[in-house]
Amino acid sequence: MKVKAMMINPLPDEDGYHIFECDNCHNIFLLDLSGFEHQNDIFCPFCGKNGNIITFTNKIREKIFQDHQIEMENVNNLTSDQIKELILVDDVEVIEYNVNEIVDIANYVMYEFICCDKFIKINKNSYKMVKYCCYCKGEVLYLDSEN
Repeated sequence: MKVKAMMINPLPDEDGYHIFECDNCHNIFLLDLSGFEHQNDIFCPFCGKNGNIITFTNKIREKIFQDHQIEMENVNNLTSDQIKELILVDDVEVIEYNVNEIVDIANYVMYEFICCDKFIKINKNSYKMVKYCCYCKGEVLYLDSEN
């Protein structure tokens, strides 16, 4: 059986950062994926939830599917034979989206994690909400500047 396949291709912003959304706290953050493997752990900088490139893009992919009026099927319940059938594809539709289609990138700023010497981008209004490093889950401490 031949089927039509849909592939969602996320495009990074001009600095190479990809968009992620935590399915626990629903906050959005951007990461540079240079050197990342799809199975690498990523931690939500706001709530600390553990995930990876796939788990932190599920909600965004769902939104893209909805925007393109595509019905999603639950692939977790497919048998191995059904999965093999999906590999035999007649036609592939590629849906590309970039960060600006999801958020206003002008409202995002760089945030540095000193523990790992790496950066993310977050909404400038979320600066004090960051609690964990996305890379090692180290706790972020804020010093009270008034003391």
